[in-house]
Amino acid sequence: MYSYSKDGITVSVMLDTRKVNAQGKYPVKIRVNYKRVREYFPTGKDLSKERC
Repeated sequence: MYSYSKDGITVSVMLDTRKVNAQGKYPVKIRVNYKRVREYFPTGKDLSKERC
């Protein structure tokens, strides 16, 4: 996972292993933390655990 933080905002790219699709791949999401509130944004890309 890659993270960037500045001025109290943290942006991370993550493999969401909580959900698997029919091809056995996991969605890649952008996670944004601001003032202890976490939001996830889809990228539209899927990867397997081996590709990470």
